[in-house]
Amino acid sequence: MYILLQQPALANTTPTIMPPSTFIGLPAAGMAPIKAQWFAEYFRVALRWLWSWFLQLFGDIRSWIVRVLSASHSAFTNLKPAINTLLNTLSSFAFDWPVHALNLAAYIVKNYPHPVHVTAWLIFFGPLAILCPLLLLYEVSIAIAFNTIFIFHGLIPGTLEKYLELREATDDAKQWMFVYIDQVNDTYNKRTMESNSLLVLRLVAGAAGLYILCYIWFL
Repeated sequence: MYILLQQPALANTTPTIMPPSTFIGLPAAGMAPIKAQWFAEYFRVALRWLWSWFLQLFGDIRSWIVRVLSASHSAFTNLKPAINTLLNTLSSFAFDWPVHALNLAAYIVKNYPHPVHVTAWLIFFGPLAILCPLLLLYEVSIAIAFNTIFIFHGLIPGTLEKYLELREATDDAKQWMFVYIDQVNDTYNKRTMESNSLLVLRLVAGAAGLYILCYIWFL
């Protein structure tokens, strides 16, 4: 262990490092100032080293930031023409696509009004829109089955009682169809009422279906 001793003779004289054996035999009162000077010099050296390390770290961070900004500026300069082209394309598309969409919709409505009308009212009425076609298909199937039975049994015409018996025998299938469509329709109404976007789509489809119906009948 060595102790730093400051020489008071000259102001600019560097401290002299002296071994602890030099101070053997000195009284305790004489050792206190020497220890204080040693700790002060040690703290000053440590603080100077910490400050130099901080300055070096700050310089490294600043140079890294400068290099990152320089690389970003160079990349942006190289990509600027491509970005301008992309922005111009997106802006022109944002203004052009509604016009193209309206022209396409008008063309489809004018040339294919019936499929568009059916599709629009299917969206507006939901599962209830297929109830009438299913009932019509059910009645046609009953009539075909009724006449087919008597064709295979000879040319004897069927009676009203036989027709009613056939309808009663197949009534369970019709009731099941009504119950199933009613459940699906309740679910459809619930989902469309909970979502504003679906509700707006349903109302627009109803208005479009009514307009196309007027176009079919009166134009």
